[in-house]
Amino acid sequence: MNKRGKTVKQFINYSFVVCFILFNISCGLDTFYVIDPPYSGSNKPSEDENSSGTSLGYAERYFSFQTNEKNVSGFTFSGTDVYYKIYKSSSVMKSEVSNINSLTATSNASDKLIHTYKYQKLKALIKNFENSSVLIPSENRNRTVVIRLTDYSSGSDFASKILIDGNNPYNSLVRVVPVRYQSNRTFNFGRNGENDVVPANDNEADGNLDVNMSGSSSDSRWYVAMFAVGVGVDTLFKEIYSTPLFLGTILIDSNSADN
Repeated sequence: MNKRGKTVKQFINYSFVVCFILFNISCGLDTFYVIDPPYSGSNKPSEDENSSGTSLGYAERYFSFQTNEKNVSGFTFSGTDVYYKIYKSSSVMKSEVSNINSLTATSNASDKLIHTYKYQKLKALIKNFENSSVLIPSENRNRTVVIRLTDYSSGSDFASKILIDGNNPYNSLVRVVPVRYQSNRTFNFGRNGENDVVPANDNEADGNLDVNMSGSSSDSRWYVAMFAVGVGVDTLFKEIYSTPLFLGTILIDSNSADN
């Protein structure tokens, strides 16, 4: 082959490579962004069918984690959501929690948490906050979050609340109470308030997607598992989730005034 023919062949090969790269870019091949999960906090409660009453003690009956807030080129970190599920059976809860904890980011763990296992977003009972897209909006700095689901005894120290760095979130002047995903239902199962509904008595028309009645027993004990998930939005406004961080489990007794 003469020199001219060799040069033409090289030019064609180089052109093919360049065109292939440009074709892939122009076709918009998926770009995957990875959001790091929140950090574990100072307390992870653990209660199951072997727990008796308030076996942990009021001081230990809370969930804690630290947000992991960072923006990466290509997407914006929105904040951190907390997902929960109410179980009648401790063994069913432990099985599902184990399955979720075995998932990885590449297996769309948060998508399965939400759509396969039907975990629901924890909400905050506070006016003018219902339209927020996440429970803990980003402030571009890591913060410590503490959540108590129920009112333990009559003391304010053990009342249900959400705290961020020890303060009420959303610039609220009053205590911010965590509630279930709809109708402002509390976790004070069986108390006297109109929203203190026992999960088994939920009106089917209102929905009870946050309750798993499988393997139910006749006693008054319920179990709640929670996970924290970092949330971001890419340039096409598609939500991106971190791998879920398991926050722990607590027992709620609907026959107890202090749950």
